Amino acid sequence: MEPPPELLELPETLTIGDDLRELQGQFLGLLNARRELALDGRPVTTIDTAGLQLLAVLCQDAAARGVGVRWYGTSPELAAGAELLGLTAVLGLGSLPRPDGTEKLGPAPQMAQQMTPEVSDAAASHP
Repeated sequence: MEPPPELLELPETLTIGDDLRELQGQFLGLLNARRELALDGRPVTTIDTAGLQLLAVLCQDAAARGVGVRWYGTSPELAAGAELLGLTAVLGLGSLPRPDGTEKLGPAPQMAQQMTPEVSDAAASHP
């Protein structure tokens, strides 16, 4: 029997001003070691396009490797940002209820084709 996935709690801020390399390293370490990743987005209070792009690319990398990503909650800020940028499907948030308990987050997969691995490198290396 597989061990349960290790829960990765996202930090309070995921912005271009943050050093996202540590999060990227944690995510990739888990990705290399597990069949399923477990993410907790509830702590996120501030997120921008760079943070969302990093999550999108990492989720796409997981999908390309056949590794599942399971969310154990999102914050209103994370959910709103993903929905605004059309990343709910890419991030795998489409089956989660909104943090306020209303309907499920809607998918908008058109953004998935625009994300590239270079985005995560640029976002992670910005000081």
